[in-house]
Parts: sequence; C-alpha cells; structure tokens
Amino acid sequence: MEFYPNDITPNMTAEKPWTLSIAFKENTEQTDNAYTVDHYKLEVEYYPELFNTTAQSGIYIRNPDAEVEWHGEKTIGFTCSKSGLALTNDSSIVFEHLKLVAFGMFESSNFTDTQGFEQCKLDIRTSDLVPIVVGACLAGLVIIVLIAYLIGRQRARRQGYASV
Repeated sequence: MEFYPNDITPNMTAEKPWTLSIAFKENTEQTDNAYTVDHYKLEVEYYPELFNTTAQSGIYIRNPDAEVEWHGEKTIGFTCSKSGLALTNDSSIVFEHLKLVAFGMFESSNFTDTQGFEQCKLDIRTSDLVPIVVGACLAGLVIIVLIAYLIGRQRARRQGYASV
C-alpha cells in the first residue's frame, strides 16, 4: 500500500510515497479459515519540506512485542474506527476508518455491499442495560437489608430487651 503521511502530498512530483507491506498468515488458533497479521514493514521517505532530518529514507518493521488485533476469516473482513501498528524505534502508524480483507479479490477499489466485517474491540459497544440492571439489584438489596434491620429493631423493643 502506498500513501503519503497525513494525506500530505509533497511539492516535488519525484518524491516517492511511503510503502506499507503487510503479510497475513493463517490463524489456526481460531478456525481453519481465519487469518492474522504475520509481519509488516514500513518504508519511508523523509521529505525536506515536512521533516527536519538529515536522513533521506528509513525502514521500520513490526515491533517484536506488538500485539496486532487485525484478524478475521477469509470471507469476512476486519473494520475499526481507529487502529494502529507498533513499529520499531518507538514508532507507530495509526489508521482511521480501517477496513481490510486479507485474501480478497475485488473487481474494483471499493468493497461490495455484501462484504461482511468483524469489528475491533474498541468499536464494540457494550450494552447500557447490564449496568442499569446490576445497579437496580444492588439498590434493591440495600432496601431489603434496611427493612430487615428496622423490623429486627422493632421486635427487639417489644420483647423488652434493654437497648444500649
């Protein structure tokens, strides 16, 4: 995949775009048809008008400690509103509105309307119903304990025990 950083096109037409190469592999931990990212490499050109550096180019590879969430099944893609790849030298590349299919063969540059996608963990919204139900149960339990305490206190007074 070729691109310019932050969608900025350098003034000179001879300047090369950045190149990101991603290799996928079969993920046998999930299912036989699942895939995950194996490795990736980012080749960069440092444009003088954008970067204050003496180096002209650089290569960044996958950080060995990085965990990549990009996965799915061969017929189902992966989508995330914001996701990144950790690179060497404490660098990273961030993608917004990411959609990918690892082994897809498409007739055009757009996804078909029937293409299914698995969402990343950050985009999966948890239900608001669960915290509401748990809170209501806890409030009900507090009320029951309070009523039981008041009933026990009334019974103790009627039997004539001395209260301290």
